[in-house]
Amino acid sequence: MKVLGYGEDALTLWALTERMESILAPFGDTSGLNEVLVLYRPSFGRRGGTTSSQFGEFDFIIATPRAVYLGEAKWDKSSELQERPIRLKGEQLLRHKIFTAYYREWISRPAWTANDFLDRVQARFKREGIDKPTPPPDSRLSGNLISVLTMLASAGNQTEEVLNMLLVVDSSGNLTLSDGDSPSGFRLVCIDASGALESGLIPLSFA
Repeated sequence: MKVLGYGEDALTLWALTERMESILAPFGDTSGLNEVLVLYRPSFGRRGGTTSSQFGEFDFIIATPRAVYLGEAKWDKSSELQERPIRLKGEQLLRHKIFTAYYREWISRPAWTANDFLDRVQARFKREGIDKPTPPPDSRLSGNLISVLTMLASAGNQTEEVLNMLLVVDSSGNLTLSDGDSPSGFRLVCIDASGALESGLIPLSFA
């Protein structure tokens, strides 16, 4: 079976499955592919605002024994790339801050009850100026968060390193970006996909 895709989501998935060594190289991360965990489009609810515990969806999260990478992805046709340095939306920046707080609290103890964990995260939110509630302990969001945190902590060997990545996948082969174009607090990683396209579409492999 042959699968071809188009646009930002397809290019992001191609890069994650076909160019992982190149994605990690700017961080000096030489982890083997058998050590890498990728979560593609993990969602933590779509409602925003200060009264909701939901905080949106990452394009991807990568965990290696070296670090946990929280990822936003763009392709060369993204309107955000017209501005230098690249600016991400406020809700995207907040999502990274929120999840980092959850993760760092999670790895601070070998085991938690859901109630204790969420109480401690709420206290951390207050210290870090994050105006968000945590979800009820028996909610779907709480269960999803704990499952994701457990997987990441295991794959990352409890690493304390949490890094923000902006992955740009270039379908044109003509995009020029430099480290100075990165959003504040993010590392910019550019992957050229132009040579892999077939009639403007990107082949996807699920082997």
